[in-house]
Amino acid sequence: NYDSLNILMTYGENVFMFTGDYVADDMAIRHVDLLETVDVLSFPHHGLRPFVITSVVLSKMPASVVLVPANAAVEVRSYCRNAGLKASVYGSGQFGTVIVESNGVALNVVTERQK
Repeated sequence: NYDSLNILMTYGENVFMFTGDYVADDMAIRHVDLLETVDVLSFPHHGLRPFVITSVVLSKMPASVVLVPANAAVEVRSYCRNAGLKASVYGSGQFGTVIVESNGVALNVVTERQK
């Protein structure tokens, strides 16, 4: 869906990117300055294939946490690693509810399965 919204939210030093169903490849060209600040990425399209975020876009992000709202965390983790993104990947299908806490500097991930 080319009409999807991508939202960047900053809290202190942490930047969160929430994606819709699509992340255009040209974001790596037009908005590389924004991509280079992303700490937490909500993976688009529920992590389903075909992946609608390219390895070019992922390679521009230093994200340490990737959230997948489905049961595709293993596939997404592999895809991210191949793009050079060494993030921790959390899928709601694998971990249940996933909460990312931030004090504006440090991130902490709490999952339903950890309780």
